[in-house]
Amino acid sequence: GDPDLEIVTLLPPDAIPAIDNPRFVTAEEADRQLALSDLVIGVSIDGEHRAYGAAFLSAHEIVNDTLGGRAIAVTW
Repeated sequence: GDPDLEIVTLLPPDAIPAIDNPRFVTAEEADRQLALSDLVIGVSIDGEHRAYGAAFLSAHEIVNDTLGGRAIAVTW
């Protein structure tokens, strides 16, 4: 095959740890910690709301959480 099209593995499996028990801050605390330009992924299920910081997700890539009584995986 064409060497320019080969897939190269940079990290072994599970090299980037997922977050299984995320901790959250209040909206007021997040206001103090985040800049207006910071990106978040917002999720709302059955009246429950969470925001996951993109910078944090860049380091972990996946957060396993429960929201609105449902198991969810937030990925980046």
